[in-house]
Amino acid sequence: MASSSRASGRVDARRRVHRGRRPGTGSEGTRLLYEVRRDRRPVPVHGLDPQCPIHGGFVLNCTTVGRATKLFHGGLEVIKISVPDGKAWVKTWISRQCYDQTTNGMLYNNAQLSLGNQCVMSADDNKVIVMGCNSRAYVWSDSYIIGCSSTCTQERLKNGSSCTGTDGCCQAALPKGVRKYDSYFNEQYNTSQICRRTPCNYIAVMETAAFNFSTTYLTSTVFYDMDSSLIPTVLEWGLAQKTCEEARTNKTAYACVSNNSDCIDNNYVGYHCKCSPGYKGNPYVPDGCTDINECQDNVTYPCAGICKNTQGHFTCSCPPGQDKINGHCMKAHKSIWVAPVVGGSVGLVVLLIVVTCAYLIRERRKLHHIKQKYFRQHGGLILFEEMKSQQGRCLQNLLRRRTTASHTQV
Repeated sequence: MASSSRASGRVDARRRVHRGRRPGTGSEGTRLLYEVRRDRRPVPVHGLDPQCPIHGGFVLNCTTVGRATKLFHGGLEVIKISVPDGKAWVKTWISRQCYDQTTNGMLYNNAQLSLGNQCVMSADDNKVIVMGCNSRAYVWSDSYIIGCSSTCTQERLKNGSSCTGTDGCCQAALPKGVRKYDSYFNEQYNTSQICRRTPCNYIAVMETAAFNFSTTYLTSTVFYDMDSSLIPTVLEWGLAQKTCEEARTNKTAYACVSNNSDCIDNNYVGYHCKCSPGYKGNPYVPDGCTDINECQDNVTYPCAGICKNTQGHFTCSCPPGQDKINGHCMKAHKSIWVAPVVGGSVGLVVLLIVVTCAYLIRERRKLHHIKQKYFRQHGGLILFEEMKSQQGRCLQNLLRRRTTASHTQV
């Protein structure tokens, strides 16, 4: 597959077959941004018609392969696009190193991929995977070299199932911002001595979720032949090589034109747009984001009660006579014991108050009788009479003084 320049709007993706040392790095490709819908109809951001996409480099080619019609961008087959996530799934090549019994030498099939400034390989979704019982392989570019070594014994070859390095498989994380890579096998590690057991070593940069290691990948060519030596790889794409804040300053060029849309930053490829939560559609066209009627999708938005759709949201309430228990509406059962228990509790409280008051009154009267008893026993009556007589004499003296005073004034 011939390499293309950046201005052509294509991506450089190729595989080289050679004997001996690895090939050199290919030229850098171009931007990659497209939309794939189930009905295969183009949308204004990307599409099959050159007049349809937001940029000429986003055009897809519809190509017949065998009896199937497939979408391509440059040399990459497009599997899926997620506009909200700003990601694209494409098929890339597997690299392999095999012992050639005809020449008694190693045969290399090395893959290359080079993307433009607005597309990078997803570090979160991809891994560098190396397989082989005597393999050390890398993917490399100008600023990084990433790889690992894998080994295996005869016993591990029969019973192994992990990809930790000792079962014939290892994996390494992909750094962020990778736009191109070239595969490379260390020639000191090869299958020349173990070709009868495991004839080939492999290296692949592929979607982590799509890989499930099996030792049959080592003893046969099933991994390489599974999809004509193609594997799914996840790319992240963006617009304009600008942040959202920078892009908003140019209202004419700002791509998130729909109401109810959000701008998402990606430090390596610029930004992309997505509809706000509760909305779906195309954020790149005016009014492209429309409300999701959650009440029509009970699988994604379960509601066992009364569902009411609102703009960007929905509410779920229980019908009258039902209560929500653990997220489900359940019939409210009133127990026959509720009324007696409540009534008995209230009666018990009232009875307790009455008994307490009666006890306090009784104790108060008892105390009064005791005081009267002690008063009489200790001469209280005599003292009381004496106090009364003293009070009488005091009163007589007071009256006498007032009378004398009044006569004196006359």
